[in-house]
Amino acid sequence: MTKKILSATVLIIILVLIGTVSFNYGYQRGEATPSGLEVSKLVKNRSAVVSGEITVISGRILTLTAAEDTLAIPIRERTQVRVGSKPMEFEEIKVGDRAEIVLQLKPDNSFEGINIMISPAQK
Repeated sequence: MTKKILSATVLIIILVLIGTVSFNYGYQRGEATPSGLEVSKLVKNRSAVVSGEITVISGRILTLTAAEDTLAIPIRERTQVRVGSKPMEFEEIKVGDRAEIVLQLKPDNSFEGINIMISPAQK
């Protein structure tokens, strides 16, 4: 009896590992969305948070750099920008400021910044 339980447990562990490896492989290839999730009306948004130093400002595109990685982020027109609890205007952001930006993934798999928290550059 214990041999059957042990065999069943090992089989379950192997299946879970295979599923995890398959999901991670798909994630690395950009295929991580579980089937049906991207079209479900229950999913209101998919978001992520990125942070780094602002190295380029071009119109409403902020480029963040951190750990030798760079990401250009288009910023939504009505994005809320704050320094601590104080609101600030998008136009007040400067190169050298540190930023934490909430990104929202759009249905076409592009993303945009929807909320920005600024830590001013050290003088």
